[in-house]
Amino acid sequence: MLYRQMLLGLRDRPRLLALLLLLVNVLNLADFFLTLNVLGRGGQEANPILRPLFDADPLYAAGFKVMAVLLTTWVVWRCRRFRSGLEAALLMVAVFGAVLLYHMYGLLLFS
Repeated sequence: MLYRQMLLGLRDRPRLLALLLLLVNVLNLADFFLTLNVLGRGGQEANPILRPLFDADPLYAAGFKVMAVLLTTWVVWRCRRFRSGLEAALLMVAVFGAVLLYHMYGLLLFS
C-alpha cells in the first residue's frame, strides 16, 4: 500500500521525480570521483564494463558513465506515466545510493 502511494506520488509530482533523477546523476558523478580516488590509491575499478575504459583513460570512463546515466534518466523521465518507469527511478536511486555507501565504507576502512 505504501509502495503504491509512493509510486502515485512520483507520478503526480513530476518535480519530485525530476529531483530524484537529478540525484541519480549527482550520485553517478560522486561515484566517478570516488572511483578516481580509489584508483589513485592503487585500487581497481570493480565494474567490468568500466574497467577497460578507466585503464585506457579516465575521460573515456567519465564520458561513458555520464552519457549512459543521462540517457537512462531521460528514458525514465519519458516513461514517467508508467509504473515501470517510476520503479526504474527508485531502483536507480537505490543502486547509486548503495554504491555511494560502498565507497564510504571503503574510505573508512582504508583511511
